[in-house]
Amino acid sequence: MVVSWRVAGSHRAPVQMGVEPLYDGADLALTMNDGSVRALGIRCTDLMSLDPPARDQGWDDGYLPIAVDLDVSTVAHWNFDELRWVGPEPQPCLFWSNALGFTVAGFGTVLGLDGVGVLLGGRRGAGLPLWNDVARPQAMV
Repeated sequence: MVVSWRVAGSHRAPVQMGVEPLYDGADLALTMNDGSVRALGIRCTDLMSLDPPARDQGWDDGYLPIAVDLDVSTVAHWNFDELRWVGPEPQPCLFWSNALGFTVAGFGTVLGLDGVGVLLGGRRGAGLPLWNDVARPQAMV
């Protein structure tokens, strides 16, 4: 169970609507009821459509995001009726959303959904990785 959470890093969506900023990518640090801090990341379609390293650049405050393993050019159709993990292997914590973006409050809504247990359970129920164990892309030189 999530006790608290914070946005560790975020990427603003190219299209903004309303007063609250929309983010097409975010890495969340989730503090669980056992005291562990777990990683969960959301990547929206516009951000996923960028090739690396562009996908890893332009994050707020120079944040270096959790690495995406999926080569999007290899995907012809994605069924968004099911949860889609996009990295990093071997214990993914990033999922692909077909949303345009989320506000910070929207991230909280995702974490408060009735089916959030499936998300927090990670792929095949293996759980989400510890925050300090997730892979990040190499820093740009």
